[in-house]
Amino acid sequence: MALLAITGLVVEAKLGSVRALIAYLACGLAGSLLSAVINPQVISVGASGAIAGLLGIMVVLYASGRAPEVRGAWIAQTLGLNALYSFAPDVDWAAHAGGFIAGLVAGGVLVAAGAAGEEQG
Repeated sequence: MALLAITGLVVEAKLGSVRALIAYLACGLAGSLLSAVINPQVISVGASGAIAGLLGIMVVLYASGRAPEVRGAWIAQTLGLNALYSFAPDVDWAAHAGGFIAGLVAGGVLVAAGAAGEEQG
């Protein structure tokens, strides 16, 4: 829950509430789709793919200079810990990967379109 709070606050501040919600839902859907493709016999539930997507968006915001308040060391540590956690027993690594990749893509599109940057109201 802490990761959702941290990434959610930064992403919402940079994208605005509506774009952040749409990105969150899209990343969750992408994570669920990849999970279903890779593990069709497993039922998976949760928000971890969507949260991984917010982390992906945050990586793009940081890399593009649009989130200077975020520290690169924090991102590296968080990515490392989440990568390790993703391969723990009974954790759906495919949902995490799908959400994160979707977040990188969504973040890239939003940054390129100029829809991310200064604090959104």
